[in-house]
Amino acid sequence: FDICQPGSSIATSLSIDETTPKHVAVLEIYKTQYRLVKHKLHSVRPFHLEDVVLAEEDLEKTAEDVTEFLTAKVEELIQKNKETISIDSEIIKRNPSLVLPLIRLRVDYTGGYPTINPQRFGSHFVDKVANATEIISVLKGKTN
Repeated sequence: FDICQPGSSIATSLSIDETTPKHVAVLEIYKTQYRLVKHKLHSVRPFHLEDVVLAEEDLEKTAEDVTEFLTAKVEELIQKNKETISIDSEIIKRNPSLVLPLIRLRVDYTGGYPTINPQRFGSHFVDKVANATEIISVLKGKTN
């Protein structure tokens, strides 16, 4: 016997594994034989994830500098999404919110950088991303 353990056809955990293209499988059966045929989904909301280590950047240790830097990162990912979106225009006409990407910045604050409030930060991107209150996630001491 064979086992097939499918995952979700949408991004659910906002992790690195969710950044790859999504597929579904169709089970084809003919008499006593079968096969799974992989089909790429074309209406999946785009997801961009980036790790940010503030100590590796040329920043002052102020909330203003951290916020400004992270805002620029998010804007960069929003622009990247606009340039690379591959959802069919007919699908977008039926569901225009699909053009809003999921964006996650995993931020390492080690080195004395002030943390910023993720909800307050995300409020600036309400009409630009699908997950405004979940853009920022704390990355616990990145190890290389």
